[in-house]
Amino acid sequence: MINSEYYLSSQVVARKWNLPYLNKEDGYVGMLRFDRTYCKRAILRSIGQNDIAVTVGDRTRENYRVEAQYFERPADGSTKKEAAVVQFRRSGYVEGEFLSRGKDRFFVSMHGIDEHSNPIEGVTSEDIHQ
Repeated sequence: MINSEYYLSSQVVARKWNLPYLNKEDGYVGMLRFDRTYCKRAILRSIGQNDIAVTVGDRTRENYRVEAQYFERPADGSTKKEAAVVQFRRSGYVEGEFLSRGKDRFFVSMHGIDEHSNPIEGVTSEDIHQ
């Protein structure tokens, strides 16, 4: 993984949960949630405003597409429940994808962690929910 103060990446494993209608040939809609418990508010807002771009991909990016990035602030005003949500779509299987025993492995990267996200001096991978 390549990580710097401006770019973070992580490998994610999506489990199949033994659903009979979901196999490697099928597409699905996935959600990534970044909670206030693990992320600074500046990071969450920047994700929601698309100042920090989130990409999802495998060995190629042709079968993954980020559809939405959103910052959620609960109606009750609780800052502990704030989160950024990223919705992505995986189309059907593409030759060479990382799949193993009913699990889809893919990569999530974030870039644009710079002037859009100040003040976040000293941001590390621990500041981002992985």
